[in-house]
Amino acid sequence: MANVGVISLGCPKNLTDSEEMMGAMVKAGHQLVNDPEQADVILVNTCAFVGPAEQETRRTMQEFIAWKNQRANRHLLMTGCYTQKHRLRIREEFPDVDGFLGTADTANVGEALSWALARNTYYRVSDPSSGEQRVRDRVLATAAHTAYIKIAEGCNKACSFCIIPQLRGNYRSRSIDDIVAEVTGLVSAGVQEVVLISQESSYYGRDLGLRNGLDTLLERLCALEGLRWIRFFYVYPENMSERLIELVRDQPKICAYFDLPLQHVSTRVLKLMRRASTFESTCSLVQSIRRHIPQATIRANFIVGFPSETEAEFEELKGFLNEFQLERVGIFPYSREEGTGAALLPGQIDEDLKKQRYETLRAQQQSISRARLTQRMNQVLPVLVTHSAGYGRSEFEAPEVDGMIKIKSKKKLRPGQWVKVKITGAGLHDLEGILVP
Repeated sequence: MANVGVISLGCPKNLTDSEEMMGAMVKAGHQLVNDPEQADVILVNTCAFVGPAEQETRRTMQEFIAWKNQRANRHLLMTGCYTQKHRLRIREEFPDVDGFLGTADTANVGEALSWALARNTYYRVSDPSSGEQRVRDRVLATAAHTAYIKIAEGCNKACSFCIIPQLRGNYRSRSIDDIVAEVTGLVSAGVQEVVLISQESSYYGRDLGLRNGLDTLLERLCALEGLRWIRFFYVYPENMSERLIELVRDQPKICAYFDLPLQHVSTRVLKLMRRASTFESTCSLVQSIRRHIPQATIRANFIVGFPSETEAEFEELKGFLNEFQLERVGIFPYSREEGTGAALLPGQIDEDLKKQRYETLRAQQQSISRARLTQRMNQVLPVLVTHSAGYGRSEFEAPEVDGMIKIKSKKKLRPGQWVKVKITGAGLHDLEGILVP
């Protein structure tokens, strides 16, 4: 049996894969460790979504290749999106690595580990659509009160800037019964908040013949006793129903939080991105959310500097954000990725101009975000304590991606505790508040 350390890069979907692999290794009798110096084996679950993510992967791999070479009888495994993307040359790029697994092959981690311990090189990188979608034993890497739930794998979209379908395969939904069974088990183990994730959660269940699969799944989960909060990420606007908005409004367990990967608002740019939305449909969606749930937090991602984006289209994006005052916004300069349609488009924009547009939009949004947070002053909010140092989150802050609430309290607070907090201060990303008896 071996001491194993796991390094998970990238998104929460990657993290759930890492948690399943950790569960498989523990079930096989191996010991998980946090300190690399105590590990016999390190497994790196990699990311390759955009260029900076690939750079981080390469830096991390070089770091652990050096770790491996410092002492005999150390072993290194590599899995995830980088392995999948570069499957034809991955062994030549990293000859010191003992085993490679593709995104659909994580169930074989035990076999890969056994081969590595026997000083054999393992390689299994399959068709990314071949992975089975079912619940497996997991070791949570999140706090004990929160868990990510992957409801589907892969993507059927053909967005011109994205390589996810090449890395993760076609969209494959897990069954509702399977997801409910997993969440039921997690709740019985102390989890109070679940975050539903997939590449496109609004598409959930369509491959299973379900018309409004996400709505039905949420209704089933709301019926579970002991579950306090339900969030869902990555809801594409073109597949978002009015019923879903109403469900969030009417079900107190569902957080009033919408994560929308809008990417742009210009109809012409969205068409080049191969997105089904338009300026008009995007405005209509945001207006609908504001009308039904005025207090809701809307988080959205946008790409600036997409090929041939004009100054007028950039100003259109600025105007949209100024008008609708979204609470949380992620802004990313366009990254030209090999193998995508957008990489071949004419009108590639200069890196300096991308950076300029990024900085301009970021400065504008910082002012908006601060103003929106200031509007929560004097509100009393239910807060989930996440850190013993006195930090927590309300339903309007998602784990990892948003700010925190600093809680002033004479009492010692414990993670997983629920308290009421009156908001007394607001910064750029974070809030402050006092404990309400």
